[in-house]
Order: sequence, then C-alpha cells, then structure tokens
Amino acid sequence: AFSGCTGLVTADLPDTLESVGDYAFSGCQSLVLNDIPQSLKSIGTAAFFDCDALKKATIPESISAINESSFANCDNLLEVIIPDSVDSIGDYAFSNCCNAHFTVLTGSYAHYYADDNNFSYTPDITGDYSADILDIIRLRKFMLEHTGDYDSNYDVNIDNTINSLDFTFLRRRIFENF
Repeated sequence: AFSGCTGLVTADLPDTLESVGDYAFSGCQSLVLNDIPQSLKSIGTAAFFDCDALKKATIPESISAINESSFANCDNLLEVIIPDSVDSIGDYAFSNCCNAHFTVLTGSYAHYYADDNNFSYTPDITGDYSADILDIIRLRKFMLEHTGDYDSNYDVNIDNTINSLDFTFLRRRIFENF
C-alpha cells in the first residue's frame, strides 16, 4: 500500500482495521504510528520493515502471530509490548532492532522469545503490561507461600526454579527503566 514512501510521516490506522498486509509500510523510514488498533488480527510479513522512525510497538491482544520480518530493521524501535495472545513470532521479526526493550508476560511465548534472542526485556507477572512494584510484590508473595513449588508464570529469569535470583532479576529490570 505505502511501501517505500520515505516521506510518509504519520498514519492513523482506523479502529476497525483488521489486517496490515505484507510489506504495507515497508521502507517508510519517517513513519510514526500513533497506535496499532486493538481490532488488528494480523500483521503481514515485513509490514513495518525498515521503519526507522518507529519508536514503540504495542501489539494488540487480538494478534496471535507476528510474521517474518514484521518489524525488522526498525533502528529506533525502543519499546515493544507483546501480549500473551502471541504464540508465534516469525524469523527475523525484530532483527536489527538493537535498542528494543520488550515488556512480556512471564511464562509467555514472547518471554521465551525475548530471552532466547537476547533482547532486553522486563517480565510482567501481573498481566497489566507494565512491570512495576506490583510484580515484585506478587513474586515475593508466591515465593513465601509456595516454597519449592514451580510455576512458569513466576520464573522470571527462565532457569526452571523460583528463587531469589528471579526476585533480583525482576527488581533490576524494573528499576533500570526509571
């Protein structure tokens, strides 16, 4: 649709939009999106490839898959919020997004994706997609009430145990963002 429009600065996607097609905004290097609509059900392959001005991507809960190279080469992408509805992230979806920091639900597919691909991430335990003191309180409460139990939703650092290292990891990730 707008592929290669380097001068395209803004795009207000309608609240009724259900799909952003393959390569739709690829190469729109000046594009700044106000919001990705909650109605969106699919983001095509390389839909936002090489959108250098894109700084934040909040993936709607209506999305289950982020396709191949969807946000690749978005050099200035700083913040990515991925809900637990996402159960598939294609190859190179965020490749060369070196400054991207992910907020992911602990134990979700996106949590493992961020960890496996060495992205900076903050795990969210409470499900509000905002890692904060409430997450620390919930983790601490779980650790006190369920000593020795395992629940992947509380395994913040993905080491198959729940212990003080999870607490330290979460605290460090939250407070380094202030």
